[in-house]
Amino acid sequence: MILMQAKMLRIVDRYFGMFLYVWSWMLLPFLTNRAENKNVLVIKLWAIGESVLVLPSIKALKNKGYNITVICTKQNKAVFESQMFIDRVVIFDFKNPFKAVAAILSLRKYRFSVSIDSDPYMKFSAVLGAISGASVRHGLDNRRHLYTRSVKIDENEHAVLSFYRIFASFQLFPVPRALVPIYVKPLNMALPSKSLAIHAGSASTSRTRRWSEENFAAVCDFFASKGWAVYLVGAANEKGLNKRIISCCKHRNRIQNLSGQLSLHELAYLFSKMKLVIANDAGPMHIAAAMGTPTLGLFGPNVPERFGPYGKNCMGLRKDNKPPCILPFRAQFPECDHEHMKNLSAQDVIEAAKTILAKIR
Repeated sequence: MILMQAKMLRIVDRYFGMFLYVWSWMLLPFLTNRAENKNVLVIKLWAIGESVLVLPSIKALKNKGYNITVICTKQNKAVFESQMFIDRVVIFDFKNPFKAVAAILSLRKYRFSVSIDSDPYMKFSAVLGAISGASVRHGLDNRRHLYTRSVKIDENEHAVLSFYRIFASFQLFPVPRALVPIYVKPLNMALPSKSLAIHAGSASTSRTRRWSEENFAAVCDFFASKGWAVYLVGAANEKGLNKRIISCCKHRNRIQNLSGQLSLHELAYLFSKMKLVIANDAGPMHIAAAMGTPTLGLFGPNVPERFGPYGKNCMGLRKDNKPPCILPFRAQFPECDHEHMKNLSAQDVIEAAKTILAKIR
């Protein structure tokens, strides 16, 4: 369902978004409110992982004395909710036209002086900045006509640094060295000290990010055989995936399937209590890193240099010599047949996990 929504959003944005983009550019003189205050609109409509990666820059701006409003969708709102440095969260419900229009129109009443678009490619996000009325508008240069200041795209730098450069082009602050923890909701369950969490699912933009079930089973078995408690996490629609992985394991009594049982805030709590998290390139990987937990991210069609887990004792692992097929700035998320994950073996992941664990002992 989320995969279909992501594809639908990209299709709508490609065609209808271009119409709105041109329309907004023509009407900019009439849309701008010329307000002079410290009200800032941050636009992040999609992607839980990227939403986590933009939090350090939002917090830094709040520390400069600005009032922060974030507009997002139901898909990523949990990342921003309950964060003390965010004053207001506006939900853009694209599946309900009436609520969507109401959310857009509500932006006008806050009289923003600044809008910062942290979306990598959507034209509609740039349109929202224009409609908000902000006279100062920052974003990436692939939609430069609706910004007063655009930042050059660098596809070789980490996304945290890309977001930093957008925000710092408005207000300078130190480069983030770590992510910001997500608000947590404690779980009423005993968690052994030697606990490992694994996310074998994939981001909504591409299932080619998934490492094989057999390899995940081998990693689960290795740690379970050493006395570790292993927790397989994921959305409700990944329950079958995790069930198949467990069915391939010999030490099933030490492996639990928590798919669909945890909210994002409960997942953040679980990750905060883990000794290690191993995950495909997807939102949970970034949540784990944000909680300060040693994290091993597995990559194939995307590259860890750009989207690897960010922070101390984190590692992105890729064993593929083909160029990445996922290019967010170009809105390219193909379901390619290049088998990017094929060369990454279970032993590669186990050895990388051992390397991380050796650093924290």
